Amino acid sequence: MRLKGYSEEDVRKARKLISSFIRVAEEVEEEISETLKLLKFPTSAQKIEEATEKGKLTELVLMVIWNGLDLARRDEEKDVIRSLDLLYRRVEAEILKREATPAMRLLNDLLNIHDGYDGEGWLKECKKRMVDTFP
Repeated sequence: MRLKGYSEEDVRKARKLISSFIRVAEEVEEEISETLKLLKFPTSAQKIEEATEKGKLTELVLMVIWNGLDLARRDEEKDVIRSLDLLYRRVEAEILKREATPAMRLLNDLLNIHDGYDGEGWLKECKKRMVDTFP
């Protein structure tokens, strides 16, 4: 491996520096995401949904993310692990949603609209959506 010519200390410092780059990039991404919402530019979630609609999210995409996650785990890159893990879960969820039956998609939608507080309002909305879906 190319890193063998460097001291462990230098490699550790370089990895810490890269981790700091990733953290800053994530903070910048959060700020940009908020700004993009105001400007109506697509966010990463919207890009994932768009890729799902176009059929670009496949098992191969999941395998590539998984390989990156495996490498990050070996290098103990906590920030990268967290980011790739979230990305993997999001892409996997989109693939599962796409493959789900209409009844399962409806159930998912109904669970997602529940805010945890207004139980009666949620039940009314559930009934309305179920009647619309299954007349």
